[in-house]
Amino acid sequence: MESVKVLIVEDDPMVAEINRRFVEEMSAFEVVGVANSLQDAYEFLKSREVDLVLLDVFFPEGEGLDLLRRVREEELDVDFVLITAASDGARIERALRHGAVDYIIKPFDKKRFQEALLKYLRQKAKLEKGDLLSQTDVDEIARLGSSELLENLPKNMSEMTFAKVMEHVRRRKSLTAADLASDLGVSRVTAQKYLDYLTTMGVVDKDLEYRKTGRPTYIYVLRED
Repeated sequence: MESVKVLIVEDDPMVAEINRRFVEEMSAFEVVGVANSLQDAYEFLKSREVDLVLLDVFFPEGEGLDLLRRVREEELDVDFVLITAASDGARIERALRHGAVDYIIKPFDKKRFQEALLKYLRQKAKLEKGDLLSQTDVDEIARLGSSELLENLPKNMSEMTFAKVMEHVRRRKSLTAADLASDLGVSRVTAQKYLDYLTTMGVVDKDLEYRKTGRPTYIYVLRED
């Protein structure tokens, strides 16, 4: 999967800069533009490839929800996360009705912000596989990513690879580092690193198994509790 291309639509330069820094801390995402007006944002979306828009609601010339509605009417292939001080039920309902994937109320912290992006990344990774989905898959897509796992993810690990690892662990329930390496097309050392991290965080249990060759192999089993 290529980097997720992000457009920030925010008329407050300070908030836009905070959003940009939070996004750029996540290696799977790339800020491709910052628009400080709804018209600039619309023109950017019409001319450039964007996967995800981080959208405020209040602008001098109108509301961000109008941009969301317009983009949906024109069937542009882009997703939205609303980041705004607007906390009334009517606006939240409108945003969700028009397909916003998340709604973050200002003031917010980095953890909640990056939770939303990780959730989106996991959804995108699963949906782009093109496979038929089970109810379990759909339920998983609807869940937020774990803020604790994201917050503690070591800097030498990629959020994109992490999302794929989590998907495979949940699907297979138990696997070895060799299994994961083969599934993802990564080295066994890389697979081992991610599985050991999940063990440390209590997501999987690490058990020793003796196979037909008689050689012991570590198997990682998803905790169901």
